Amino acid sequence: MAIYSVLFAAGSKGIDKDTLCARLRIPRPVFNEALEYLYHILVPYSPFFISEADNSILIATRPEFGSYIREVLQLRNMSLSNEAMALAFIIANKQPITRTEIDEFRGSIVRRF
Repeated sequence: MAIYSVLFAAGSKGIDKDTLCARLRIPRPVFNEALEYLYHILVPYSPFFISEADNSILIATRPEFGSYIREVLQLRNMSLSNEAMALAFIIANKQPITRTEIDEFRGSIVRRF
């Protein structure tokens, strides 16, 4: 349950699996067994799911509960402007990127739109 708790607290950023093992002081095989337990025993009865990408892991709310969360928390679907979408695309595809490069791209995007 410690793994589940840490993943919940990490939020949408998730956490690196190796970092998680090191900080919880558990060997990777034990971590993998615990993760299997979460996948097969706990997660099917939970409003959350576990998502893995590369060596990172996170817990997220199942999509089918999204409408309830938006309603109760009064969240709105947000859309990005064309400028923000262009900048997000550039940042996502050019890693690593410096703040100076982002500012340069923002300047050229503003001039373009």
